[in-house]
Amino acid sequence: MDPPVTHLVRRGWKRGVAALTVFAGLFAAAVVLVLVTAGPLWDQIVELVHALPGYWDQLTHTDGFQQWIGTADADDQIKQGLKELTSGLPDAATAILGIAGGIFGGVLSLVTLTFLALFLLMERPTITDWLFGFAPPEAEQRWRPILEESVGAISSSLIGNVAI
Repeated sequence: MDPPVTHLVRRGWKRGVAALTVFAGLFAAAVVLVLVTAGPLWDQIVELVHALPGYWDQLTHTDGFQQWIGTADADDQIKQGLKELTSGLPDAATAILGIAGGIFGGVLSLVTLTFLALFLLMERPTITDWLFGFAPPEAEQRWRPILEESVGAISSSLIGNVAI
C-alpha cells in the first residue's frame, strides 16, 4: 500500500492521513465485497429455511414415504435416529465452540496485522531514515534507491494480488 500513500504524500497530503485514507478505502472495498457476495447467499439460506416445511409436507404426502412408514418399522428407526442425534449434540456443541474460537482468533490476528501494517506504513520513511542513520553516507546513497525500488515493486505486486 506504499505506492498509493506515497502518491498522496507527493500531492501534499500528510503521510498519516494518506495511510488512513488508503486503509479506509481498502476496508470499504472489503466490506462492499462481503456485502455483495454474502447478501444473495443469505437470502438463499433464508428462502430455503422458509421452504423446508413445505418440502417436508410434500415428502410426507408421497406414496413412497407413506409406504415406507407403514412397512419398514419407521417409527423405531425415527426414534433411534433422534436418540443418535441427541447423543451427538455435545460433540456438535464442542465443534461449534471450536469453530467460534478459531474465527475469533482469526479476527483478532487480522486486527493486529492491520494495525501493525498501518503503523509501519505511516512511519516507513522515519524508520528508513533511522536505519540509514547507522550506515555511512556512501552506503545510503547506494542502497536507498534500491530499497525504494524494491518497496515499490513488492507493493505493486501485492496491489495486483489484492485487485485480483
